[in-house]
Amino acid sequence: MWFTAYPISFITRSGESFLAALGDEELWKAFAAIGIEAVHTGPVKRAGGIAGWRYTPSVDGHFDGISTQIDRPSATSPSSARCAAWPPGTAAPSSTTVVPGHTGKGADFRLAEMKVGTTRGIYLMGVAPRARKFDAGMPRGRSLYGSIPDQLDDETSFVRQLQAILAMRRHYGIATSTQIDIPDVSHKGMLVLVHQLGDPAQLQLTVLNFADEPIAGTVRSEALPPGGRIRDMFTNEPFGTVDDLRSFAVGIEAHHGMSLLVCAPEADPTEA
Repeated sequence: MWFTAYPISFITRSGESFLAALGDEELWKAFAAIGIEAVHTGPVKRAGGIAGWRYTPSVDGHFDGISTQIDRPSATSPSSARCAAWPPGTAAPSSTTVVPGHTGKGADFRLAEMKVGTTRGIYLMGVAPRARKFDAGMPRGRSLYGSIPDQLDDETSFVRQLQAILAMRRHYGIATSTQIDIPDVSHKGMLVLVHQLGDPAQLQLTVLNFADEPIAGTVRSEALPPGGRIRDMFTNEPFGTVDDLRSFAVGIEAHHGMSLLVCAPEADPTEA
């Protein structure tokens, strides 16, 4: 059995680093008592980006790594050694995240922007399109969607659709919303998440279809206000109205998702 720790959420003693806490002998005695045999440290490498001559903080919970160096908040050098050695008598394996498996806007990214060399192909910046391999000898990677510059010119591309999703999430503050319900649904391929937005009169619903067929059904949640107006958050088009049973009908194509805004009847922003 593994123990997976997320550094930002891991509570340590005052003045103690994350990795030093993981190497604590008493902690490992507790692990042994409940059968934990290995540890995954989570993201502990330097993350974020570089702007000019300064480092910028992570915007993805330290999953946007930019270096193989241990980040200072996670450990000092002595605490890193302590964690690597583990307590006496402990022979548990450990693992951590891969760099550049999760990449931020660090030195490699900035070099890719300037089209320096061919080793930056991981960023799919369209560098050296005729190259068969990179300077380090790695074969050229293949992209399912094409280079980023080409995708930015295509309104229907993956990158442009991702941009739309991120812009919508930022506009409504979905990342800082509170999940208040995961209602039961009639089809095993459907997942519905209900979130309370910053405005107490607004809810956001994520509706996903993991099935390989279209789904039509009913979404019902005690959190939905009867008479609430429902809108598509991408197009702002009306989608429906919550009925007296706190439910509404929904149809969704195979392997698709939608984001819906539900406003209390007296709080529809389009009527303000």
